[in-house]
Amino acid sequence: MEDVKVRFSVNSELGKFSFDDIDDLHSHPVAQMIKERVISWEQKFKEMSIGHLLHKEIGQEQAKRIHISFKQAKESQPTDG
Repeated sequence: MEDVKVRFSVNSELGKFSFDDIDDLHSHPVAQMIKERVISWEQKFKEMSIGHLLHKEIGQEQAKRIHISFKQAKESQPTDG
């Protein structure tokens, strides 16, 4: 079986950037934007998954009463000293 190659393209204010190796991304200016979007998608998927599980476990009416949200942890910043 052959490897599957995936190529990603990102449009930003800085122009279009394409990459097929995640290591290429770390050195590019759009890396932070992509990271923020991936974190946002991950949170949405988790919220939807938990909502679905609650719906199946406790029923729709009870699940409607529960609000699910994730707070994004802030990355620690280096301090001078």
